[in-house]
Amino acid sequence: MIRLCFTLLFLGSALVAHAQFDVKQQLEKKIIQDKYVSFLTDKDYSPEVDEDGDVKFKYKERTFYITIDMEDKNFFRLARLANLKLDSESEITKAKNLCHEVTKDAKVAKVYWINGVIWTSSEIVLQEFDDFTSIFDRVLTLTDKAYLKFVKLWKES
Repeated sequence: MIRLCFTLLFLGSALVAHAQFDVKQQLEKKIIQDKYVSFLTDKDYSPEVDEDGDVKFKYKERTFYITIDMEDKNFFRLARLANLKLDSESEITKAKNLCHEVTKDAKVAKVYWINGVIWTSSEIVLQEFDDFTSIFDRVLTLTDKAYLKFVKLWKES
């Protein structure tokens, strides 16, 4: 009986600790989201937090995302998805080859195929979280440039 009580007490303590950890993680994520939203609002990009918890905004009529990695808060990823429907294995192969072609020459940005979607993203590890403000405009330009190069090559091929 005493063993059962200790086991229940231990499990109860573990559940409380886990719940507190989840609340802390959610609060930290909310703080990060709010910093991105505030920064983008100041730049007139009309950001919003999407259903995945990423910060979504429009730039030149195209949708971009700042993804949040709670395991590495100094990791900054700015991403753009291409709305490209690929119907055949040959189109998928062509798209993957073009991704490689763009990525090999791009600075910071990369273009890749994952789960049926072409992604363009720029990924950087920052010294401090708030450093994103000083590199944001350049990263946005590089990401957009890589995306546009992929689109151009796709249309030409």
